[in-house]
Amino acid sequence: MQTIQEISKKSGVSAWTIRKLVKAGFVKASEENPLAEQMRRALARQNPLSVEQLLALIDDPTLEYDLGRYADIALSQVAALGDVETTKASAEVCANMDDAADGRPHAIAMLGEWLRDVIPSRAVPHAWIAVRLVWHYRSSLRKEDYARIPLALIAARKEIEGWYRVETVRGRKMTFYQRPAGHLDL
Repeated sequence: MQTIQEISKKSGVSAWTIRKLVKAGFVKASEENPLAEQMRRALARQNPLSVEQLLALIDDPTLEYDLGRYADIALSQVAALGDVETTKASAEVCANMDDAADGRPHAIAMLGEWLRDVIPSRAVPHAWIAVRLVWHYRSSLRKEDYARIPLALIAARKEIEGWYRVETVRGRKMTFYQRPAGHLDL
């Protein structure tokens, strides 16, 4: 059975229209990985992969074969994460992420301290930080857990004032984190 992308290419009908027909039950798509389809759609729109998608690609490298011509772009985003293992958040910081998202001062201070230790001197996107925050628990995360990450990071912004900036990239607001130039680490 053909994928939505193959049907679209052969028929000249947009993938968006075919997706709507599949959801309505008029067309049956192949039994391919739905996450790979979401990743292809994001990459086709020149959007970065979500934290969930990046972790899935790290945990299951065979997923790159389902990405087709977008595999190189996805793998470059994974490569941009660098060595996650050496800079991952401690189990204590990860365990307090929910508290930080709820605005509890002790958890926000702990998250802020970890952020000041780990943020590099080059600008990195939200996913760079978020992947390190969930690295310990990546296999057992639920969709709701991914939604708590931005809330925790927003709460911690008071702790890292001057270490982040919000930019508009292709019409979307994106947060970039960077160690201030004058900061000396002794």
